[in-house]
Amino acid sequence: MRALRFALPLLTLFLFASPAQAAVVTGGNVDWGVKQSFRNYVTSPIAMGTIATSQGGTTNPDGSYRFPITGGEAASADRPSVGTVGKVKFSGHAGALDFTIFNVRVVLDGTASGPCLIADADTKKLNGGGTTESYRDVRFAKLDTTGITPTAGTTWTNVPATLTAEGSPAFAGFYDPGEELDPVTFSYATGAGTGSAAGACEKRGAVVTVPPGGTPPASKPAGATLKLGKPTKGQLKLLAAGKAVNTKVRVSQAGKVTLTAKGRIARKTRTAAKVAKQATKPGVVSLRWKISKSARRELAKKKKLKLKLTAALPGAAKPVEKSFTLKAPKAKKKAKR
Repeated sequence: MRALRFALPLLTLFLFASPAQAAVVTGGNVDWGVKQSFRNYVTSPIAMGTIATSQGGTTNPDGSYRFPITGGEAASADRPSVGTVGKVKFSGHAGALDFTIFNVRVVLDGTASGPCLIADADTKKLNGGGTTESYRDVRFAKLDTTGITPTAGTTWTNVPATLTAEGSPAFAGFYDPGEELDPVTFSYATGAGTGSAAGACEKRGAVVTVPPGGTPPASKPAGATLKLGKPTKGQLKLLAAGKAVNTKVRVSQAGKVTLTAKGRIARKTRTAAKVAKQATKPGVVSLRWKISKSARRELAKKKKLKLKLTAALPGAAKPVEKSFTLKAPKAKKKAKR
């Protein structure tokens, strides 16, 4: 009976405790080699090809690739969802083999079809006369986290990956569904707030056929997003007069928002203003700033000054920019006596 008396308060606390909130993923890396035998084939004397990384992706010493994490969320320690930047392009057979994979996302969600690796891919059809098939939001690989315990709660090492039915055609049909791919290792950092999920692991994927010379459809990176407003006419007048203005930036997750204005000052591109503010949660952040004395001197001399305002947020795939021109204030006319 005494044991029951002690157990009841604990049970009540458990039943009525508020669920843990998802944490913002603020950075980290995904390391994945796609498939080692495929890498070896592309650079072999048979295919005589090349492998190139771009847009933030790099090659690790072991030949795998590193994709920097741009954002995401961790609903719990065993359910992170991360998005990355970085491209890997495989070329061979004098251009007949052309396969690019990018926008890699690792999602350990709680759905029946997860966990998984989601990716975008552009692949030239074999014997397709130069036609490219662009796959977007494809559940490329199925991940198996069975028996894997993350180190320090945020580092997952050598998670087995197998090609899915949706990923096989995106991989130009080189391999059948169920083929073993390279294991995935990823490590991430978190902060306060709610992040932007990288997707869900239900069967998914869209394909667009692009004719020779055509442009593949745009890809939407996962992770943080931000929007920047352009200064109004009234704000432009205040800035030209050396006054401070407030600029609003809308962010999808918490993080340090940096606002920078650059222009051609004294024949060089220089910083005319730079401020930063911590966003504690998703929403609108207001930053107060004004142009520097050197920018005002340049404006008085040239009468016009073109500036580019840039807002950046850790976790966002790229900063956002707005360009505008300041005009020197008109000189006041002297009153006639």
